[in-house]
Amino acid sequence: ARLLSPPRTSPPPLSPSLSPLSRRLESLLRSHHAAGQILGAQLVVLDAVRGATLADVSLGHTSWLEPHAVEASTRFHVGEISKLLLAVSVLRHVEAGSGAIGLGTVVGGATLEHVLSHTSGHLLAIPPYVRSFGELCAELPRLARCADADPPLVRCGTLQAYSHVSYGHLLARACELGGTSVDEAHDDMMAAAGLPGAVSLRAPAGGPP
Repeated sequence: ARLLSPPRTSPPPLSPSLSPLSRRLESLLRSHHAAGQILGAQLVVLDAVRGATLADVSLGHTSWLEPHAVEASTRFHVGEISKLLLAVSVLRHVEAGSGAIGLGTVVGGATLEHVLSHTSGHLLAIPPYVRSFGELCAELPRLARCADADPPLVRCGTLQAYSHVSYGHLLARACELGGTSVDEAHDDMMAAAGLPGAVSLRAPAGGPP
């Protein structure tokens, strides 16, 4: 299959009505989009106390194969939100310096930074090491090690595209290399935020058949 890039068009000028924060963030995101480092994005910054919208930016394209413009009303799969919790959990672990992992840690033939930026080169929706749906839900440690041994489909750092499956497995493997787990990293983040009832990121035992 041939990978297609969105058509390169000149972006419209920044709106003078944008807030200073929105203008700074949009300029930053546009520069990454122009360099091919971001396919498309929606970014909203809210005031946690007043609930006011401090910045609201939408730009880029929704897909490599069907590059529709991203707008404020563009809908994305709700599953995309869960990636943020996992990514922040792992980054907090890296920033704390309490383990043996860093952004340069190699997993799956790419660095942890590549994995977090969706440029690891692992693109297959169902990686070859996943043999059944039940296995996908119930054997995270083994699958994480399999993902680590699986080479990238394309050279890492060249294309922003990824698989939900390998993304989670590679981050789980990075945590394992650092002497922890995604559950522990997630629980630490929830505790630091003062949020009760931390939810496990691991499927329950005896998951779907």
